[in-house]
Amino acid sequence: MIKAVSVLLRGVGQVVFQNNPISGLVILTGLFFASLAAGTAALVGVIVSTLTAVLLKVDKDLIGAGLLGFNGVLVGIAISLYSSHNVTLGDLPVWKIWSLVVMGSAFSTVVMMALSRFLSPWNMPALTMPFVLCAWIFVGSVEHTVKLETPGALESYAYQLFQPEIGHRIEEYRQYTLETWYMGIGKGFSEIFLQDSAIAGYLILLGILINSRISAIMGLLAALLSITAAMLFGVTEESIRLGLHSYNPILTALAVVLFVRFTISSGFYALFGVVVTVWVSLAVGLALYHLEFPVYTFPFVIVTWALLLGAMSVGRLRYILPAEALTPEANLARFAAQEIEGAPEKRRDSPHQLDPEKPMEDQRE
Repeated sequence: MIKAVSVLLRGVGQVVFQNNPISGLVILTGLFFASLAAGTAALVGVIVSTLTAVLLKVDKDLIGAGLLGFNGVLVGIAISLYSSHNVTLGDLPVWKIWSLVVMGSAFSTVVMMALSRFLSPWNMPALTMPFVLCAWIFVGSVEHTVKLETPGALESYAYQLFQPEIGHRIEEYRQYTLETWYMGIGKGFSEIFLQDSAIAGYLILLGILINSRISAIMGLLAALLSITAAMLFGVTEESIRLGLHSYNPILTALAVVLFVRFTISSGFYALFGVVVTVWVSLAVGLALYHLEFPVYTFPFVIVTWALLLGAMSVGRLRYILPAEALTPEANLARFAAQEIEGAPEKRRDSPHQLDPEKPMEDQRE
């Protein structure tokens, strides 16, 4: 029982790349603080997606690391938001939406395995792309098949999320204040989980800090830099306050410091990716607005894939295989030990990477 709870909490933590049950517990607490609906949907999502992996006899190490649960967390929250009468107060979705949450979370496991196999020749992580694909499919089905009395939360976000804002005069908007920064940073972390709560966001940051100080610091720097960039680009104070220009850049920074050995060079490389992600988010938001698709974490995924592929060919950067990535601190310690011993780096099997040449049931450490 304790092991099962640990696996589920790791699944929650893996949304922000933290393979730590305590981190997952703190983050889940933040989600329940944000709303009862979000916390419940996250639990349902991680349970269903993880159980699906167990029933399909996916590698036990993958399951144990929470890598088959984190996309289910996000899918569950994304779908559930569409029938909550008031997400801030935490109204629970109707039963029709819960059925879609279950199906979407289960399907996210299948998509995760498919993408992992597809990306394995390049040794690239799937990141949250399974969530993005499943959410687009199942949220679209909500809009066209389920009759609801209220539009749900995401529709209220959509106007701010998709409005093209570059080119407007900053004077037309409310002046940026210290509260803009406080709310923008906190909600930047909470918007990773599609939540509008600064306190929940700071609890998520605390969860990251428990597992990795480097990740927490880089995540905070990413939030600050993305807000600065958004202000320079002339976006509205309200959208910055909502964290809509920060959550994708935060994820980009967290991914880069995990999959690239942390140095001064890689730190600046990650921050460069943060600014690029702000631009890409604006461009993708405008493009998807016409398709009536939410942005979700798609900008983070495409920018991070580009950065990681680039890191493989840059002499100053050392790409870390998903099979080897633990935490930035653990990665540094491993490289330091290898340099002392003079031993070449070896690739080892790990729950982070699939071998496309072996059957799923035979992939064991």
